[in-house]
Amino acid sequence: METIRKHLKWISFLLAIIFLFQSCKVYHNKTATVDEAVRSFKRVKINSYGNHVYKFENLQIKEEQLYGLAKRSSKTAETLSGQIVEEKENNKYVKIHILDNTIKEIHIQNKTMSIIVPIGVTILAITALSLIFQDSFLWKDTTIPADTFYW
Repeated sequence: METIRKHLKWISFLLAIIFLFQSCKVYHNKTATVDEAVRSFKRVKINSYGNHVYKFENLQIKEEQLYGLAKRSSKTAETLSGQIVEEKENNKYVKIHILDNTIKEIHIQNKTMSIIVPIGVTILAITALSLIFQDSFLWKDTTIPADTFYW
């Protein structure tokens, strides 16, 4: 109990790291075409020529126009508020018209690495903390001297 209380600050820090990295999203380095991004139906990150980054839940093409689905409270929806085409009262997503001449690069979310990276970072953090505090967690010597046995 004393050991846990002594290291409660580090344990809470470790838990905070775990929660932070669980929401981490990793994107492919390779750029994708608009058609690949639409067909993938995955999260995408668009880099614009103005060096802005926009993140969408997915991309859609309707009547040869490109639209992105973004969360209503996201930074992307706030930045591109003038391009919002469809906004429903009860829906948490908004449909945003994306102009073709603003797209510099499109990156599709890498689902596999988005799962592996947070788990790997968490394991590394736990390992590092356990190595740092290994002396604190060692059990006290509970061996019984040999001369105490009566046979």
